[in-house]
Amino acid sequence: MKRVVIFFFFLMQVYVVNGQSTMAILKYEQAEEAYISNDFYTTIAKLKEVEEILGTVNPRILYLRIMAQYKLVDKDRSRLEPLKRDCAFYLENYDGNTNLIDKYREVFRVSEDLIQYEDNQHYIVGKQLFDEKKYSEAMSHLEIAARQGYGPAFNVIGIMYRWGYGVEQNDAEALQQFKKAAEKDLAQGIYNLGTMYYHGRAVEKDVFQAREYFIKAAEKGYLNAIVGVGDTYYYRFKNGSNIDNRKALEWYMKGAEKGDAYCFENIGRVYYNGEYGVNKDYQKAREWFLKAADAGYHNSMNNLGIIYNHGLGTMVDQEKAMEWYLKAAEKGNKYAMYNIGYLYSHNRYGVNGGRADGQAALEWYLKSAEQGYSGAMYQIGYMHGYFSYQYKGISRDDKKQFEWYHKAAEAGHIKAMKELASCYDKGVGVKKDKKLAAEWRRKAAVAESK
Repeated sequence: MKRVVIFFFFLMQVYVVNGQSTMAILKYEQAEEAYISNDFYTTIAKLKEVEEILGTVNPRILYLRIMAQYKLVDKDRSRLEPLKRDCAFYLENYDGNTNLIDKYREVFRVSEDLIQYEDNQHYIVGKQLFDEKKYSEAMSHLEIAARQGYGPAFNVIGIMYRWGYGVEQNDAEALQQFKKAAEKDLAQGIYNLGTMYYHGRAVEKDVFQAREYFIKAAEKGYLNAIVGVGDTYYYRFKNGSNIDNRKALEWYMKGAEKGDAYCFENIGRVYYNGEYGVNKDYQKAREWFLKAADAGYHNSMNNLGIIYNHGLGTMVDQEKAMEWYLKAAEKGNKYAMYNIGYLYSHNRYGVNGGRADGQAALEWYLKSAEQGYSGAMYQIGYMHGYFSYQYKGISRDDKKQFEWYHKAAEAGHIKAMKELASCYDKGVGVKKDKKLAAEWRRKAAVAESK
């Protein structure tokens, strides 16, 4: 794996560098990879191996084990007692360590949640039934827990109304339930309340208000909220919020420290685009895209293909580009499918022995078009047009040219709109129609002006 792990550096200072410590490092990396992939059982198993190799536990091992067990406790009650013991040990033995203050705070929050968790059996049963998708039964228990004032119960009921799980979808009711959870100072409830403002559900869309809620939940260590704050700075919204990539980067870095692959990818995008306060840095972009790709993010795989294809911050390497495009395409990425087709159809740098392959290009463009990508639709039309002689195995077909330009134009592709207008103007693949030709030229002009 080409990724930089969030690793307990002092481990190498305390233990002699030998085969054992190297194995411990590798096992810990595997534990982190499993945690990022939401495979918490494997995380715990790998951490146990690390502990056995070293013959002791340390705060980094214990912290990650606590977080993994906490993710499992709703579904696996057998994790409750080990989790309580680990929290108690951590809080007792690492109190006063200023280097661990943020993690100490998170473990303290987990321990506080466990006290309430044990006191509310109706929530435990209700949440388990919810996870099993037995929504009606779940609601009966969750409502009892909510009447007892238990914050997590309000939050789950809010989720049920927000998405219509076992009840009629009702944003207004979801909003009220999330407010009640937030009043109990529950991080998830505060975050979910923020999402209602972020998306404008049952309230007027207000990204600034959403950001306030996200920050409040983020201060409690809630990962989704940390990511949410980053998003409010990274994306432009109609209500006047401005892009600030420096602040977005700051928050995404916090999420990345917790192993969030979405943050890996967006950090890569920030450096790749190099706008709004952050300088373009293709090498850093590549490093972060690699982390996200290792975690299975296909957009990052495609982005790596683009970087190698065009030699952005590295040498041009068409073979590596193709490798990454294929990995992304295997995961259904329509842009990667298009890029593979483009490599085959233009082939300037040696893929397929330096020979253009029209049939292979067409096959990949068709796959991309089936996924709805207008750029691929346009290329298919182009390949069947006047320049079809450039592509071995592809013959000119005016009807197909028109049909694919029409599909691409309907999907919003501006160049296709212009070509479609030309088809109507000249009667290529369709009966001449000057009125429709003018209409498509007008649509293209409007689209260009936006």
